[in-house]
Amino acid sequence: MARRHAHGLTPSITWRVERTGRIPLTSKNGRSVLDLHLGSRRVGTHRTALGRQSPRPARRRETPVVDSTRTQGYAEPMTSSGARTPRVTIAIPTFNRLGGYFPQALASALAQDYENLEVLVCDNASTDGTDVYMSSVTDERLRYLRHAHNIGAHANFNACVDNAAGEYLVLLHDDDLLDDGFVSSCMSALGEAREAGTTEVGVIRTGSRVIDARGSVRSENRTDTSGLSDADVMVRWFERKTPLYMASTLYNTAKLKAIGGFSSPHGLYQDVKATAILMARHGRVDVDEVLASFRRHADNRGTSVRAVEWAEDALHLLDVLVSEFPAKREELRRLGSVYLCEKCLRVASGIPATKDRWQAYRQVATLFDGSVSPLRFETKRIGRQLRSRLRSGVKRLMAPRAVAS
Repeated sequence: MARRHAHGLTPSITWRVERTGRIPLTSKNGRSVLDLHLGSRRVGTHRTALGRQSPRPARRRETPVVDSTRTQGYAEPMTSSGARTPRVTIAIPTFNRLGGYFPQALASALAQDYENLEVLVCDNASTDGTDVYMSSVTDERLRYLRHAHNIGAHANFNACVDNAAGEYLVLLHDDDLLDDGFVSSCMSALGEAREAGTTEVGVIRTGSRVIDARGSVRSENRTDTSGLSDADVMVRWFERKTPLYMASTLYNTAKLKAIGGFSSPHGLYQDVKATAILMARHGRVDVDEVLASFRRHADNRGTSVRAVEWAEDALHLLDVLVSEFPAKREELRRLGSVYLCEKCLRVASGIPATKDRWQAYRQVATLFDGSVSPLRFETKRIGRQLRSRLRSGVKRLMAPRAVAS
C-alpha cells in the first residue's frame, strides 16, 4: 500500500494587506518584488496562466534547444567542490506573457520563505521582451533558459522537467501563483513523514484556490484526503471533493523523469496522469492548507482546443487510472466517465457556431458511450444567454435619456 502522511501546518504568509486594498509582495529579505493592486476578495497568492503557450499538442518529447547565453546566475548542482544543489525547483514555462500574468507568477516564486530552492524560467522563444525583462531581475536563485525557437507548450513543460536541478519540482504555469509558504510547508510535511518512517514519496499535494482573471477568489478547496488510499484520492477528485492542480503539487523530480515527464495524447491531462502514476507507485504526502492559486480566465490553454481532443485525452487518463489502481477499477471507470464527459461537454458548449457545437456534443457523447446528455449543457448555455440579454435590456431601460431642447 502506498504510504502517505497528512498534517496541519500554519504557513507563514508574508503578504501585507493595507487599507487601500494594495498587497505589496516582499521577498524574505524585505525587497519589493511586485506590487499588486487587488480588490476586496482578491488574494496576493494566485496561480497565473503564462506558461500555457500554444495550443498545439506534442505527441512525443523533443530535445529542447536552449540558448545557454541567456542563462542567469545560479550555482551549479552539487559537485566535488561543494556547490549546493537546490532541494526544490519552481519551474515556470512561459511564452509572450510579459504584459499579462508572468511577472506575478515569477514574483510569487521568488517570494518563497524556503531557502534552498531555484526558480527556473523556460522561455519558449517569446517575442514580447521577456528576455530583456529577465535580464533586469537579479536573484541568485534564478535561472533563465530561452529556446531558440518555439517548441510547443507540452515540450516546454518537459524542458522544465529535464532542466530542473531540485530533488522536488513544482511546475508553475505563468498565470498561476504560489503562497510564499508553499514550499516550506511541503518540505516540513515531507520531513514529518520521513520521521514517521516513510522512505519514498512521489508527490506532495496542498489545497488550492481558483481565482478569476482579476484575482478574485471563486472557490477554495483543502486536500481533505488524510488517511485515504491513493486510489481514493482519484475517486474524490471525480466527486469534486479534492483539487488536483499543477500549482499545488510538488513532484519527485527523479521519479517524474523516470516515467517520461508529462505525457498524454494531446497534452491536456498529462499533469493528472503524472500525479496518479507517482502516487500509485511511490506514495504521497498531503498538506491540507490552501497554498496555491489556479487562475481561470478566457486565455486558459484548453479553451481553444477541440472538445474531441479533450475527450481522447480523458479516456487515455481513465485507462491509466484503472491500470494503476486495479482494486478500484470499476468505481474509477464509472465515476470518471461521468466527470470527464461533463468536462469535455463543457468545452464543447463554448463553441459559438450551433452546427459545430452540436457536432462536438455528439462526438464527445459517443466516445463516452452516452455517459452524460449534452442537453443539460445546451440548456445552461441558453440560460446564460437569456440572462445576459435581460441584464443588457435592464441597463438600457435604466440609462438616463437625453432631454430634447
